[in-house]
Amino acid sequence: APGFGFSPTGASWLPQPPEFAEYAADAQAGVPGSTLELYRTALRVRRAYRLGRGRLAWVSPVRSPVLAFDISGLRVMVNLNSAHAVLPDGWSVLCQSGPLAPDGQLPVDTAVWLTPSQPCG
Repeated sequence: APGFGFSPTGASWLPQPPEFAEYAADAQAGVPGSTLELYRTALRVRRAYRLGRGRLAWVSPVRSPVLAFDISGLRVMVNLNSAHAVLPDGWSVLCQSGPLAPDGQLPVDTAVWLTPSQPCG
């Protein structure tokens, strides 16, 4: 949209570089993996699990290259390492900041919110 969605009229008091167009809300709405859809998913998970009200328990050891903690029944993992990290068994991905590796591992500089997997049957 004109003004990349920063103004209802399309006018802005600061010039907007053309490359900002790909980050406009109307360009990212419904696009899997976009920043807008990541935030929408994260906000839905936050509301559904009432995040911010539970106790935080660290899972990763001190100085681990993979930051992991449990809160409100969820596990959050952030891979700060220089190599892929293995996701724990028994958990399903609710929200991710980027695509998982083809082998299902957590790539470098990627975060996931996990929920315990439900047994079938």
